[in-house]
Amino acid sequence: MAGLLRRLSEELSSRGLIQHTTSRALIPHLNSPLTTPRTIYLGIDPSAPSLHLGNLLPLFTLFHLAHAGHRCIALVGGATGSIGDPSGRSTERSALAQSELNRNVDGITHQLSDFFAKTSSWAAHNLPPLPQSSDIHNQQQWDDVQTLLKRKETLAAIKVGNGSVFVVNNRPFYEEMNILDFLTDVGRLVRIGDMLARDSVKRRIQPTPTNPDPPGLSFTEFSYQLLQAYDFSLLHSSPWNCTVQLGGSDQLGNIMAGIELIRRKHSPEKEAEASPAYGLTVPLLTTSSGAKFGKSAGNAVWLDPEMTSDLDLYQYFLRNVTDADVSSLLSKLTLLPPEARSPSPATPRAAQTILASHLTSLLRGEQALDRAIQASSILYPSSTSTSSSLPTLTRTQIEHTFKNLPHLKRLPRQEVIGKEVWKLIADVGLVSSRAEGRRTLINGGVYLNSVGVGKAEVGRCVEEGDLLGKEEGGAGAGFVTVQSGKSSHAVILVD
Repeated sequence: MAGLLRRLSEELSSRGLIQHTTSRALIPHLNSPLTTPRTIYLGIDPSAPSLHLGNLLPLFTLFHLAHAGHRCIALVGGATGSIGDPSGRSTERSALAQSELNRNVDGITHQLSDFFAKTSSWAAHNLPPLPQSSDIHNQQQWDDVQTLLKRKETLAAIKVGNGSVFVVNNRPFYEEMNILDFLTDVGRLVRIGDMLARDSVKRRIQPTPTNPDPPGLSFTEFSYQLLQAYDFSLLHSSPWNCTVQLGGSDQLGNIMAGIELIRRKHSPEKEAEASPAYGLTVPLLTTSSGAKFGKSAGNAVWLDPEMTSDLDLYQYFLRNVTDADVSSLLSKLTLLPPEARSPSPATPRAAQTILASHLTSLLRGEQALDRAIQASSILYPSSTSTSSSLPTLTRTQIEHTFKNLPHLKRLPRQEVIGKEVWKLIADVGLVSSRAEGRRTLINGGVYLNSVGVGKAEVGRCVEEGDLLGKEEGGAGAGFVTVQSGKSSHAVILVD
């Protein structure tokens, strides 16, 4: 961690990773991870096949906690995912088939393991060595890991710095429980008034001036907070001995429900003997204007490279993050120490470049970053670029750079050479029709090899001399780049 003498809470606070704590006692509870490691859990909703950008902030927080020496749990909702958390939603989620939910759990388990393995490796190679706990403490930690690995809910375990992260599925929590057991053990301890007071419930059932006819809430969604509360109480009382739940700020109500359930499960005379239960929330990932990052805001950025390519991930942070937001994101979404997060202000978008490079490398690997940078230099050259200043890549290198990217197209030579550029952009799908392609060219929005094709060049065709990246002896081979508007690009391999 940056600044080994700083307490864990100071590290989290300086990075802007603490929004709410449910008790002032939480900070000292967490601040001695080497001598008194705690167990902290974060719930993960598997309603989609992949984690997304909005998940990163709590995941980085969980990393910092584990890296310092705590035992952390990423709890994937293999059971609760069939219902879906209503927090932050205005309508009910569509029900998932069990087979789809199982696939989501498997995919997210792999992503979580990959994320913590990569972040742990980066920290080991780039951050100062951590202070070590005693051999006796290390042996006890190892023994605990071996015991917890054998539990049927455990899917994976990853060593992270001085601590560890377990990926756990909550489905086994409910496999032996029927509805009567649940109502007896949980329902009798929960008050309807408390449940109705949660913000996630009130927003769905109470009319407001801006929403006079709210959509309402099904009993299924209404009961979700009970299931999340039960998860916390079970992890708290089991060998996991979990005392802290971590979540986004929209989860505060559900976290409080779990703390209250834990308190009510202990009689007053035994309450002093019970382990404490706390909640810690992180801010939602938003822009300075309050717009939400992530999949629900219409600008989905997924961790799965099949859903968001390496290039699109890199470009998202490079081009879409404003100067007003970049400093905050460098603190929250990177492992970089402060001195590495402050580039020269004289270099345009230098901070965005650091953010894009660090996250792409961390999430996808160095080779993915190299390809993303190379592809960016071809698709998004500077405003002073001409075709002669495009990277002198061969066709083979282009194929490697754009491997698995939708920007790469293949066309036979006779469908490229001699064809008007406005027709070509339609043929490769950059516009919906040739008529639209012609209009785009007339309006100044069409480019060939990064050079604008103006209204006076409506008859401009692709010529042999436009082909770039020819191999030695490959007279007819090569590629061209075409662009429609600011964001639609294609690299066409000419066969």
